[in-house]
Amino acid sequence: MKGYRIYIFLAFMLLSGLGKSAAQTDGLLDRLYGRFASSCIDLEYTYATRMSGVRIEGSGRLHVQDDMWHNVGNGIEIWCDGSTVWTVDPLSEEVIIEPVSGDDSEGLLNPALLFVRMNEHFNVSRTLGGSDGKTVIYVLEPKENMDIEYFNVELMASDASIRSGLMAMEDGNEVKISVASMKAVEKKPATFFRPSQTFGNSWIVTDLR
Repeated sequence: MKGYRIYIFLAFMLLSGLGKSAAQTDGLLDRLYGRFASSCIDLEYTYATRMSGVRIEGSGRLHVQDDMWHNVGNGIEIWCDGSTVWTVDPLSEEVIIEPVSGDDSEGLLNPALLFVRMNEHFNVSRTLGGSDGKTVIYVLEPKENMDIEYFNVELMASDASIRSGLMAMEDGNEVKISVASMKAVEKKPATFFRPSQTFGNSWIVTDLR
């Protein structure tokens, strides 16, 4: 389950103007950040990477709001209410409960923080026009030391939604993310980002709080 959580992190990190001015392309990022700030974002995604010669694929659905998030994918469900993270494997009846780290470097493993605060962790190196003329690709470079060499995020020019992402890791591996849908929905109560179920005697509960 720990390995799966690493790929969840990678999947969530989604995220020459060809006639577009710098102000126009910067405006797309501002619109994206504005949606993150004012809404709950509902994302359906797939990802693929190759580690040690083995191709790994996955998919999921993410709701992210401020520093809270909920993700379902590949049989694993993860909640975070901003202070606590629950990682649940229903098939094996195993749950890990842990606090959100206050350390900046460890905090990068929080996919919600990277996703909605992309501007805090990356600088825009340059912009490119998408091959179909309908998107803008932002080439992002990390501001601090991390395992990512660069991160390309492709936004739809029409509504600033995320279409895809490509992360180049320092070890030479790549992670490709495709976003099937992205919707801004009404903000949800904090209880949405906590598990409603109880974990009975048959469950293996690892509580690290």
